[in-house]
Amino acid sequence: VYAFRARGFHPDEPFFDTMEEMADTYVEAMQKIQPHGPYYLTGYSYGGVVAFEVAKRLQAQGEQIHFCGVLNVPPHIKPRMHEIKYCDGLTNLMLFVELLTKDQVLEINETMMGKPNEEVLAVALEMSNKKRLEELQLTAEKLNHWVMLAASLIDVGRKYDPSGVLKTLTLFYAIPLRGTKQEWVQGPLAEWNEFAELPIEYIEVPGHHYTLMSPQYVDQFIRIYKAAMDRTAARAIASYAQ
Repeated sequence: VYAFRARGFHPDEPFFDTMEEMADTYVEAMQKIQPHGPYYLTGYSYGGVVAFEVAKRLQAQGEQIHFCGVLNVPPHIKPRMHEIKYCDGLTNLMLFVELLTKDQVLEINETMMGKPNEEVLAVALEMSNKKRLEELQLTAEKLNHWVMLAASLIDVGRKYDPSGVLKTLTLFYAIPLRGTKQEWVQGPLAEWNEFAELPIEYIEVPGHHYTLMSPQYVDQFIRIYKAAMDRTAARAIASYAQ
């Protein structure tokens, strides 16, 4: 299993400017390790759109994509990207890496939204889990840089419009950030249907958007994910054979 890290964590690494640049960079890196398919790809949240773009490029080269899994994100991400400011970008990141609880995130977003970035960062760090902060070896400077990197990806998402069709897509969905699961699946997630040749399988997984791969749920997620990957790959292989 190989994972992609967003470019920009090190001082000599520029941030990505476009989704095209990001996907092309990842395809080039992939093919240094595995020049040809079949490929199995997965992206979580924003990464789901990136996985789609990577798969699309590989497919255009004539490569076989046996599986492209998208975890809890719709194809049209512009609206959500325009909502995210420094404060909720910081707190969302800190929630993901277990520096803040959901209640603390709500408190900070309610009281600090619109305040200077330095002030928001100071308050969030003061409220953060100090043991976890030490485990991650994060300083205020490093955390702020991570938020700025995330902000650059958000800016990329604001300019992104999905296009093209993959042979196969598999959608995993959890409790969404807002609304019900039914509204989530029948609304924004259903928009993926126009980007896949074969019928999309929509698969429910336990937990919320931020917790579907947390220690509480990860074992269940793995079982569901592996079974779905096997089913989808079998359909894709049969389709390529025709």
